[in-house]
Amino acid sequence: METALRDWVRERFTPRMLDEMAQLDYGMHAEENRTALEDVLRDAHLPTQLGWPPREVLELASHGGAPLPRLFACTVLVRAGAGVPSKVVAGLVESALEVGAGGLAADYVAWCRAAPDTDEETRPFLALALMLLTPERAAELMPEIADVPARELRPWRRLNGKLGQPVRLP
Repeated sequence: METALRDWVRERFTPRMLDEMAQLDYGMHAEENRTALEDVLRDAHLPTQLGWPPREVLELASHGGAPLPRLFACTVLVRAGAGVPSKVVAGLVESALEVGAGGLAADYVAWCRAAPDTDEETRPFLALALMLLTPERAAELMPEIADVPARELRPWRRLNGKLGQPVRLP
Protein backbone atom coordinates (compact mmCIF):
# COMPACT_ATOMS: atom_id res chain seq x y z
CA MET A 1 0.00 0.00 0.00
CA GLU A 2 2.77 2.44 0.86
CA THR A 3 4.34 2.56 -2.56
CA ALA A 4 1.57 1.38 -4.94
CA LEU A 5 0.51 4.93 -5.85
CA ARG A 6 4.11 6.12 -6.18
CA ASP A 7 4.91 3.11 -8.36
CA TRP A 8 1.86 3.84 -10.55
CA VAL A 9 3.11 7.40 -10.99
CA ARG A 10 6.68 6.23 -11.66
CA GLU A 11 5.51 4.06 -14.58
CA ARG A 12 4.03 7.18 -16.21
CA PHE A 13 6.72 9.68 -15.27
CA THR A 14 8.89 10.83 -18.16
CA PRO A 15 12.50 12.03 -17.99
CA ARG A 16 11.25 15.43 -19.12
CA MET A 17 8.83 15.63 -16.17
CA LEU A 18 11.68 14.76 -13.85
CA ASP A 19 13.92 17.44 -15.36
CA GLU A 20 11.20 20.08 -15.17
CA MET A 21 10.47 19.21 -11.56
CA ALA A 22 14.16 19.29 -10.62
CA GLN A 23 14.39 22.84 -12.00
CA LEU A 24 11.32 24.28 -10.26
CA ASP A 25 13.43 26.26 -7.78
CA TYR A 26 14.59 28.67 -10.50
CA GLY A 27 16.97 25.98 -11.72
CA MET A 28 18.99 26.14 -8.51
CA HIS A 29 20.55 22.83 -7.47
CA ALA A 30 18.78 21.12 -10.37
CA GLU A 31 21.19 18.18 -10.49
CA GLU A 32 20.93 17.59 -6.73
CA ASN A 33 17.16 17.81 -6.95
CA ARG A 34 17.06 15.39 -9.86
CA THR A 35 19.20 12.85 -8.01
CA ALA A 36 17.08 13.17 -4.87
CA LEU A 37 13.85 12.82 -6.89
CA GLU A 38 15.22 9.73 -8.64
CA ASP A 39 16.03 8.24 -5.23
CA VAL A 40 12.47 8.83 -4.03
CA LEU A 41 11.08 7.25 -7.19
CA ARG A 42 13.34 4.22 -6.80
CA ASP A 43 13.57 3.54 -3.05
CA ALA A 44 11.68 0.65 -1.48
CA HIS A 45 9.89 2.99 0.95
CA LEU A 46 8.70 6.56 0.81
CA PRO A 47 10.73 8.92 3.00
CA THR A 48 9.32 9.97 6.36
CA GLN A 49 11.64 12.98 6.34
CA LEU A 50 12.99 15.07 3.50
CA GLY A 51 16.19 17.00 3.02
CA TRP A 52 16.19 20.33 1.23
CA PRO A 53 16.71 18.61 -2.07
CA PRO A 54 14.10 17.45 -2.98
CA ARG A 55 11.73 19.04 -0.47
CA GLU A 56 11.70 22.51 -2.03
CA VAL A 57 10.86 21.31 -5.53
CA LEU A 58 8.29 18.84 -4.20
CA GLU A 59 6.56 21.65 -2.31
CA LEU A 60 6.63 23.85 -5.41
CA ALA A 61 5.21 21.04 -7.56
CA SER A 62 2.45 20.42 -5.01
CA HIS A 63 0.98 23.89 -5.63
CA GLY A 64 -0.22 23.11 -9.14
CA GLY A 65 0.96 22.46 -12.64
CA ALA A 66 0.75 19.16 -14.46
CA PRO A 67 -1.28 16.62 -12.48
CA LEU A 68 1.15 13.68 -12.57
CA PRO A 69 4.14 15.55 -11.09
CA ARG A 70 1.75 17.18 -8.60
CA LEU A 71 0.42 13.77 -7.57
CA PHE A 72 3.96 12.49 -7.09
CA ALA A 73 4.92 15.54 -5.03
CA CYS A 74 1.84 15.39 -2.83
CA THR A 75 2.21 11.63 -2.31
CA VAL A 76 5.74 12.10 -1.02
CA LEU A 77 4.93 15.19 1.06
CA VAL A 78 1.98 13.50 2.80
CA ARG A 79 4.18 10.59 3.87
CA ALA A 80 7.00 12.88 4.98
CA GLY A 81 4.65 15.16 6.93
CA ALA A 82 5.94 18.12 4.94
CA GLY A 83 4.14 21.15 3.59
CA VAL A 84 0.78 22.52 4.73
CA PRO A 85 -1.38 19.40 5.33
CA SER A 86 -4.63 20.86 4.03
CA LYS A 87 -3.03 22.00 0.79
CA VAL A 88 -0.91 18.91 0.23
CA VAL A 89 -3.77 16.48 0.84
CA ALA A 90 -6.11 18.57 -1.34
CA GLY A 91 -3.49 18.51 -4.10
CA LEU A 92 -3.18 14.74 -3.81
CA VAL A 93 -6.97 14.30 -4.13
CA GLU A 94 -7.37 16.72 -7.01
CA SER A 95 -4.47 15.39 -9.05
CA ALA A 96 -5.32 11.72 -8.36
CA LEU A 97 -8.85 12.24 -9.63
CA GLU A 98 -7.55 14.13 -12.64
CA VAL A 99 -5.24 11.31 -13.75
CA GLY A 100 -7.64 8.49 -12.90
CA ALA A 101 -5.83 7.18 -9.84
CA GLY A 102 -8.59 7.79 -7.28
CA GLY A 103 -8.74 4.19 -6.09
CA LEU A 104 -4.98 3.90 -5.59
CA ALA A 105 -4.96 7.28 -3.88
CA ALA A 106 -7.74 6.16 -1.52
CA ASP A 107 -5.76 3.06 -0.55
CA TYR A 108 -2.64 5.16 -0.02
CA VAL A 109 -4.47 7.77 2.05
CA ALA A 110 -6.04 5.03 4.20
CA TRP A 111 -2.60 3.49 4.72
CA CYS A 112 -1.09 6.86 5.68
CA ARG A 113 -3.98 7.60 8.03
CA ALA A 114 -3.39 4.30 9.84
CA ALA A 115 0.41 4.58 9.95
CA PRO A 116 1.52 5.27 13.51
CA ASP A 117 4.08 7.88 12.46
CA THR A 118 1.59 10.03 10.51
CA ASP A 119 1.44 13.58 11.82
CA GLU A 120 -1.69 14.17 13.94
CA GLU A 121 -2.33 17.47 12.18
CA THR A 122 -2.62 15.60 8.88
CA ARG A 123 -5.05 12.85 9.96
CA PRO A 124 -8.30 14.88 9.70
CA PHE A 125 -7.39 15.94 6.17
CA LEU A 126 -6.69 12.32 5.26
CA ALA A 127 -10.17 11.39 6.54
CA LEU A 128 -11.67 14.13 4.40
CA ALA A 129 -9.63 12.89 1.44
CA LEU A 130 -11.09 9.41 1.85
CA MET A 131 -14.60 10.82 1.83
CA LEU A 132 -13.83 12.69 -1.39
CA LEU A 133 -11.94 9.89 -3.13
CA THR A 134 -14.21 7.02 -2.23
CA PRO A 135 -17.23 7.78 -0.05
CA GLU A 136 -18.68 4.38 -0.91
CA ARG A 137 -15.68 2.71 0.79
CA ALA A 138 -15.31 5.22 3.61
CA ALA A 139 -16.79 2.94 6.28
CA GLU A 140 -14.53 0.09 5.16
CA LEU A 141 -11.43 2.29 5.24
CA MET A 142 -12.42 4.19 8.40
CA PRO A 143 -14.23 1.71 10.69
CA GLU A 144 -15.00 4.44 13.20
CA ILE A 145 -17.64 5.86 10.84
CA ALA A 146 -19.28 2.52 10.04
CA ASP A 147 -22.29 3.35 12.20
CA VAL A 148 -22.89 6.77 10.64
CA PRO A 149 -26.34 6.73 8.98
CA ALA A 150 -26.27 6.99 5.19
CA ARG A 151 -28.23 10.26 5.35
CA GLU A 152 -25.28 11.83 7.19
CA LEU A 153 -23.05 10.96 4.27
CA ARG A 154 -25.30 12.51 1.59
CA PRO A 155 -23.56 15.91 1.62
CA TRP A 156 -20.44 14.10 0.43
CA ARG A 157 -22.36 12.95 -2.64
CA ARG A 158 -23.03 16.53 -3.64
CA LEU A 159 -19.47 17.67 -2.94
CA ASN A 160 -17.97 14.65 -4.64
CA GLY A 161 -20.30 15.12 -7.60
CA LYS A 162 -18.84 18.58 -8.07
CA LEU A 163 -15.45 16.93 -8.41
CA GLY A 164 -16.85 14.88 -11.28
CA GLN A 165 -16.89 11.52 -9.54
CA PRO A 166 -19.95 9.28 -9.50
CA VAL A 167 -20.80 8.23 -5.97
CA ARG A 168 -22.78 5.28 -4.65
CA LEU A 169 -23.24 5.74 -0.94
CA PRO A 170 -23.88 2.75 1.35
